[in-house]
Amino acid sequence: MNVIIGKQFAAAALQVLEAHGYSADDVVLVGSHGQTVWHQPLRESDLLIPSTLQIGEGSEIAAALNCPVAFPRCRHGSRWTRRTTGALYGLGGVQR
Repeated sequence: MNVIIGKQFAAAALQVLEAHGYSADDVVLVGSHGQTVWHQPLRESDLLIPSTLQIGEGSEIAAALNCPVAFPRCRHGSRWTRRTTGALYGLGGVQR
Protein backbone atom coordinates (compact mmCIF):
# COMPACT_ATOMS: atom_id res chain seq x y z
CA MET A 1 0.00 0.00 0.00
CA ASN A 2 2.88 2.36 0.82
CA VAL A 3 4.32 2.04 -2.69
CA ILE A 4 0.92 2.26 -4.39
CA ILE A 5 0.07 5.49 -2.56
CA GLY A 6 3.51 6.91 -3.42
CA LYS A 7 2.89 6.16 -7.10
CA GLN A 8 -0.54 7.80 -6.88
CA PHE A 9 0.97 10.92 -5.26
CA ALA A 10 3.52 11.05 -8.09
CA ALA A 11 0.81 10.68 -10.75
CA ALA A 12 -1.23 13.46 -9.13
CA ALA A 13 1.81 15.76 -9.04
CA LEU A 14 2.49 15.10 -12.72
CA GLN A 15 -1.15 15.86 -13.58
CA VAL A 16 -1.06 19.17 -11.69
CA LEU A 17 2.21 20.15 -13.36
CA GLU A 18 0.82 19.37 -16.82
CA ALA A 19 -2.44 21.21 -16.12
CA HIS A 20 -0.45 24.36 -15.35
CA GLY A 21 2.00 24.13 -18.24
CA TYR A 22 4.94 22.65 -16.34
CA SER A 23 6.78 19.35 -16.47
CA ALA A 24 8.80 17.30 -14.02
CA ASP A 25 11.92 18.97 -15.46
CA ASP A 26 10.76 22.22 -13.83
CA VAL A 27 10.76 20.70 -10.33
CA VAL A 28 13.89 20.77 -8.17
CA LEU A 29 12.49 19.41 -4.89
CA VAL A 30 9.22 17.87 -3.68
CA GLY A 31 7.99 17.83 -0.09
CA SER A 32 5.51 15.14 0.93
CA HIS A 33 4.07 14.49 4.36
CA GLY A 34 2.45 11.27 3.18
CA GLN A 35 -1.00 10.07 4.18
CA THR A 36 -1.63 9.44 7.86
CA VAL A 37 -3.32 6.05 8.24
CA TRP A 38 -2.93 5.67 11.99
CA HIS A 39 -2.58 8.18 14.80
CA GLN A 40 -2.31 7.04 18.41
CA PRO A 41 -1.78 10.26 20.40
CA LEU A 42 -2.12 8.97 23.95
CA ARG A 43 -0.80 5.95 25.78
CA GLU A 44 -3.81 3.80 26.55
CA SER A 45 -1.90 0.72 27.59
CA ASP A 46 1.59 -0.73 27.50
CA LEU A 47 0.79 -2.12 24.05
CA LEU A 48 -0.38 1.19 22.52
CA ILE A 49 2.38 3.79 22.61
CA PRO A 50 1.99 7.29 21.12
CA SER A 51 2.71 6.93 17.40
CA THR A 52 1.73 7.83 13.86
CA LEU A 53 1.97 5.97 10.58
CA GLN A 54 2.23 7.73 7.24
CA ILE A 55 2.29 6.00 3.88
CA GLY A 56 3.13 7.24 0.41
CA GLU A 57 6.66 6.11 -0.40
CA GLY A 58 8.86 9.13 -1.12
CA SER A 59 11.26 7.17 -3.31
CA GLU A 60 8.41 6.45 -5.74
CA ILE A 61 7.71 10.17 -6.05
CA ALA A 62 11.43 10.86 -6.54
CA ALA A 63 11.69 8.29 -9.32
CA ALA A 64 8.61 9.53 -11.17
CA LEU A 65 9.54 13.22 -10.98
CA ASN A 66 13.30 12.65 -11.29
CA CYS A 67 14.08 14.91 -8.31
CA PRO A 68 14.70 14.61 -4.56
CA VAL A 69 11.74 14.28 -2.18
CA ALA A 70 11.81 15.48 1.43
CA PHE A 71 9.64 13.06 3.36
CA PRO A 72 9.37 13.17 7.18
CA ARG A 73 9.30 9.98 9.18
CA CYS A 74 7.55 10.52 12.51
CA ARG A 75 8.30 8.29 15.43
CA HIS A 76 7.55 8.12 19.12
CA GLY A 77 4.29 9.99 19.03
CA SER A 78 2.65 13.00 17.55
CA ARG A 79 4.74 14.87 15.03
CA TRP A 80 3.82 18.09 16.82
CA THR A 81 5.09 17.11 20.24
CA ARG A 82 7.80 14.50 19.70
CA ARG A 83 11.06 14.15 17.82
CA THR A 84 10.73 13.81 14.06
CA THR A 85 13.29 12.16 11.82
CA GLY A 86 13.47 13.11 8.18
CA ALA A 87 14.73 11.58 5.02
CA LEU A 88 15.63 12.98 1.64
CA TYR A 89 14.92 10.47 -1.07
CA GLY A 90 17.15 11.16 -4.04
CA LEU A 91 17.81 9.37 -7.25
CA GLY A 92 20.78 7.56 -5.73
CA GLY A 93 19.07 6.32 -2.59
CA VAL A 94 18.25 7.68 0.83
CA GLN A 95 20.33 10.45 2.34
CA ARG A 96 20.02 11.61 5.97
